[in-house]
Amino acid sequence: MNLFLLELKTNMKSMMIWGVCTLFMVAAGMSKYSAASQSGQSMNVLISKMPRIFQSLFGVGTFDLSTAFGFYCVLFVYLVMIVTIHASLLGATIISKEEREKTSEFLYVKPITRNFILTKKIQASFVVILVLNLISLLSSLGFVQYFAKEAIDAGMIVKMMGGMLLLQWLFFTIGLFCSAVAKNPKIAPVLASGVLLFSFLLYQLIMLDNRLDWMRVFTPYAYFNAANITSAEGVSLIYFTITAFLMVTFTIGAYKLYQKRDISF
Repeated sequence: MNLFLLELKTNMKSMMIWGVCTLFMVAAGMSKYSAASQSGQSMNVLISKMPRIFQSLFGVGTFDLSTAFGFYCVLFVYLVMIVTIHASLLGATIISKEEREKTSEFLYVKPITRNFILTKKIQASFVVILVLNLISLLSSLGFVQYFAKEAIDAGMIVKMMGGMLLLQWLFFTIGLFCSAVAKNPKIAPVLASGVLLFSFLLYQLIMLDNRLDWMRVFTPYAYFNAANITSAEGVSLIYFTITAFLMVTFTIGAYKLYQKRDISF
């Protein structure tokens, strides 16, 4: 039994559905930009007439929404939201699904250690996450360049996808830790989703009120957002350090808890 290939095959099926969702989101978003630009309407003017809460969500004052790349930067946060939900749920189920689907007994009677099992599951999950990131990258490059009237810096989009990959892996490790700590297999996805939702809502509150900038450190969505990545300074080294620390901590914690976990058959 090749555990890596088995896990990869199982997770790839759902990943393709998520991949179609990301492709559709980028295509639909850039189509709206194209329709507005062809009608002669300025996206900056249209959105400036909206309530302040919508202006903040659309990045008014941060990006030039009259350009394809500026409009894509606004879509980026929602693209990140989609792929991090996938990563979080993937991490939250790679341990608990064996108990939920009653396959634990078959798996644990094999002459392999728990560390080996978890390592192979993590390796397969990384490949799945990477493939989804590549789908997002290719669809972003394709649709942005197709609808753009100006030259597009493809390298900047690649950098944005690099930041998104770090967020995917961070939320995967959070989900993995939740899967290891939750005794009830149904609780892990709820815990992981709760952490993700709190992080996203906090990020949106920070975007609405500058007085909350000091809270950016508490939401990973503020680490690798489009504004930071596309700025002249780039992403702060502090954010890279925090992200690496959290990923390592949650992964080590998951391994330790998994070793002591009482498996329900």
